[in-house]
Amino acid sequence: MNRKFALGLVFALLLSSAMIVFAYGPAPSWQLTQAPAGVCSDDDVFIPGMEINVPAPMTASELGTYSAPGFPNLGYTQDSNFQGVGVFGFTVFTDPYVLPANTQVTLSVTTYKGPNYTGGVAYISTMTWDCTTGVISSLVNEAPTDACPSPLPGGAVLGEAPAGAQVYWGPSADKASPGVVLNPGTYYVIGVDATGEYSQVWLTCQSALLWVRSDTLQPSYAAPWNGQALPSKVVG
Repeated sequence: MNRKFALGLVFALLLSSAMIVFAYGPAPSWQLTQAPAGVCSDDDVFIPGMEINVPAPMTASELGTYSAPGFPNLGYTQDSNFQGVGVFGFTVFTDPYVLPANTQVTLSVTTYKGPNYTGGVAYISTMTWDCTTGVISSLVNEAPTDACPSPLPGGAVLGEAPAGAQVYWGPSADKASPGVVLNPGTYYVIGVDATGEYSQVWLTCQSALLWVRSDTLQPSYAAPWNGQALPSKVVG
């Protein structure tokens, strides 16, 4: 369990073992249940009542994104290797931000079956709530009905396409996808082709892996990546 997760993790009151087991999602899962009020302006957001069901010897990993309309990367939660069964609180890491009162904010956490975001998606928990009142407008906790066709590969690093990027269905100039362009933003980079001229990019669990020119990408300096070099391993 990484340091940030350990610092942000606190035990909450457990009502009874029978009730808790009934409430949990399937193993492995990380399940949201409660939303905090008064988070329209904040620097790191504490989320109570999160239910973990990852019994030993199983280990899992999770990636979470915190967003609001117009702010797709407001914050994140990340743990590459965790284990435990219980009700916890945890911290979503953000930079200082200010939103209008009563803005709907969304936290979506994807649990992977293995450490380091491997093994495919086991569970997705998505919660939307009013940042002023804490009233939840949508809470969806579910295991995918079918296997994730494109799980985030291990070793992926978040990169930035500051000017966007033309999408290619293969690592070659003649394999451009007409009219398909990535918007300026951040994307997970998997590796490069044998020439290094093209980089493979992951978008979502439901999207095929794409290719863009490597010179359209640069490292992301947002936490926790802090300028980490993009992968140079050859993939195909």
